[in-house]
Amino acid sequence: MVRAMGGWVMWFEVFEAGRERGVIGSARSDDGAAWRYDGIVLREPFHLSYPCVVPWAGEHYMVPETLALGGIHLYRAHRFPDVWRRECCLVEGTFADPTVMRVGNGWAMYACGRPRTHDVLHLFVADALTGPWREHPASPVVRDDPRRGRPGGRPIVDEGRRIRFSQDCAAGYGRGLRALHVETLDATRYAEHDLDAAPVLHGTEPAWCAGGVHHLDAHALPDGTWIACHDGRP
Repeated sequence: MVRAMGGWVMWFEVFEAGRERGVIGSARSDDGAAWRYDGIVLREPFHLSYPCVVPWAGEHYMVPETLALGGIHLYRAHRFPDVWRRECCLVEGTFADPTVMRVGNGWAMYACGRPRTHDVLHLFVADALTGPWREHPASPVVRDDPRRGRPGGRPIVDEGRRIRFSQDCAAGYGRGLRALHVETLDATRYAEHDLDAAPVLHGTEPAWCAGGVHHLDAHALPDGTWIACHDGRP
């Protein structure tokens, strides 16, 4: 979700059972508590999920998961917030849950390189959001670890610490979300560690998300508190 239009706008996967594929829906809220569903805003002939929306330079961009296209693709809002068009391919290859963040004067992007086992995390960097993107020298930054190998939402900065979220798939897909402190991220080096031994969210209860949680988006409020949304599967 992002702050916009005098409140909040949220995007999320809607699974169309009849077509057996995901599309992107949206909702709006004045206060972050009461939401109005606006309907489907992006549909393709292939499965879409995990919309990562990035406001930048007066525009809004989206990087959803587009596995069937064989690459990570950038979309731009041609009419915000409900008309999106594909702009370009950022990275070729089979990657799940691409997650873009601003780092210094450039950009970084996490993506899972093993969507079936969830245990390898790649890191890409670019000077501009539209690219060209290149793989970071330390990538893959996670190997053979299903607790940390699949992104779980937009990274945040809290008290000077950069924190990223990962899907904890050790006990099964979407069984929890972990928080990790990114200690080092520069031109050649990368290091991170778990903030807590246990996941910050568990895909076990309540019933609406008992089947899994996969995506957390947290935002700092002016009074120092936080507001967050997360998805779920019954």
